[in-house]
Amino acid sequence: MSKTESPAATEIHYILTGAKEQEEQVANGKEAKDKIENLGRTVITAWTEDGRGYQSEVITKEIKIDN
Repeated sequence: MSKTESPAATEIHYILTGAKEQEEQVANGKEAKDKIENLGRTVITAWTEDGRGYQSEVITKEIKIDN
């Protein structure tokens, strides 16, 4: 679902809103995986942090699933 190339990143933080609602999740490492199967639009809000508490820019991406 989300991956970073940042050499300093140690965690990926993300929140899902819309068709799939999920509070903030933290994935250790450089990749976060989550399943989005709900019909409709889900917005992913994500950022990375390094081991010293520095945070990257927050990005958002909309995923739309319909049939």
